[in-house]
Amino acid sequence: MGSNAPGKLGATAPITDDTIVAIASPPGQGGVDWDTSFAALKESGYDGWMVVEAFGLALPDLAAATKIWRKMYDSEDQLCRDALSFMKSRVEG
Repeated sequence: MGSNAPGKLGATAPITDDTIVAIASPPGQGGVDWDTSFAALKESGYDGWMVVEAFGLALPDLAAATKIWRKMYDSEDQLCRDALSFMKSRVEG
């Protein structure tokens, strides 16, 4: 990863209490500026792993601790398919 990547990526989605809801959505949804985020990854030369961290409602204590109050995806399998498809389209596009 290029040396400027952390600063560029941090500027694309600053995290505050007001923006948590906007970014707590499956990839391709929510308030993240995906075009800018993927452009920064490409510009920095990043070629490593990408992951999706998704919290659901199956573990009530974890859902409460992570402030998850709504169902954010139909199923884990569908989330994986959709997230992979979205990320591939942005990386390859």
